[in-house]
Amino acid sequence: CYPNKYYQCFLKKCAKKNTLESLIMSLEMYLRNIFFHPIKNISGLVYVSHFSQKKHLAFNNKFSQLSSLILYNFYNKTQVKDVNKKNYFLFFGRLSEEKGINTLIDAAKMQADCKFKIVGTGPLEEKIKQQIVKDKLTNISLLGFQTGDELIKTIAQARFVIVPSTWYENNPMSIIESYAQGTPVIASNIGGIPEIVKDNRTGFLIEPNSSTSLSEAIVKAKNIKKQAYSLMQEEISSFFQEHFQEENHYNSLSNFYKEIIRKKI
Repeated sequence: CYPNKYYQCFLKKCAKKNTLESLIMSLEMYLRNIFFHPIKNISGLVYVSHFSQKKHLAFNNKFSQLSSLILYNFYNKTQVKDVNKKNYFLFFGRLSEEKGINTLIDAAKMQADCKFKIVGTGPLEEKIKQQIVKDKLTNISLLGFQTGDELIKTIAQARFVIVPSTWYENNPMSIIESYAQGTPVIASNIGGIPEIVKDNRTGFLIEPNSSTSLSEAIVKAKNIKKQAYSLMQEEISSFFQEHFQEENHYNSLSNFYKEIIRKKI
């Protein structure tokens, strides 16, 4: 759709591959930009990542005229104390194409000696179950839907969490939730992810939609020395304290609102 080629949404059926919905979405974008462009009514913008900001500016540089703040998501759950890490890799989230679950399954085939746990539900759930049976992937366990303390414990005990997204992510909560439990992350180098996953420091970055790249990262992760893993956890703790604390988030947002109000007075 860039720049201002919103008809591409209709031609490529971007809205759930539905012709009518895609047409409506295309028309909505043209009407909005011509008659109701949001910049007329906005005093400032809060972006959840630098990536998001760059995308907005690429589509319309008028956004640069507005006050802005880059503010990552925060997380306020209690960390599991004195957890014993177990020898498995974890995926948790929606079982759908854009989350890269197929990439994970293919990588798991290449690493038969590694254990993988998958938490979540979604449109590809039945297909994944069938594939596990068909290919005899005994190293993969489907745990279904989890939430609350059960999910936190599963994250805390994981050796690494895998976020193999194939489509843009801004500031994935799955990464932040993993950091809260001191669990390093293997994630796609796409969208806003490389802003919060520091390669070889808080985890490993991989090529999107590449089971080979993911497999190679899993090898590095399973062979990481104890001291290097502890240093990675220390880096995660420092990074979390700096960027994802609730109080810091509130203070930054509050100060931004005060700045906007001062400009309006």
